[in-house]
Amino acid sequence: MMAMNSLNLKDTLVTCNIIMHEILTSLLNVNSRLDSIALLRTQNHIENTYFNDIPYENSDSCNDRILKNIYSSIKESKSGQMVATYYDYENGRIFQIIHPKITFKPTCDFSIKVYRQDCNSHFINL
Repeated sequence: MMAMNSLNLKDTLVTCNIIMHEILTSLLNVNSRLDSIALLRTQNHIENTYFNDIPYENSDSCNDRILKNIYSSIKESKSGQMVATYYDYENGRIFQIIHPKITFKPTCDFSIKVYRQDCNSHFINL
């Protein structure tokens, strides 16, 4: 945000959206922008992660958290604010760029929400 201020790149909402899209796709290597329908499909792309810093959780609590994240993301996008949602398949994260309600002279004011979508659980083979 400071860099955008110092480079005078906060003049319009269009410029802001272009820059945020480039940051997410180039620097963070986020693959896709999602709408509400595609966001629901991310539930099928959940991967288990092993040997990392993410706490262990059972599969039920993991599924509950994932569904809660998806539905709160959809609710956020229907709140009357301008919301752009991106999904990072590799790292299992949903990024939301949330602009406050659009005014007569929109500027680049935004907040970012990140939802963790991966699980750290163990499979039991019988």
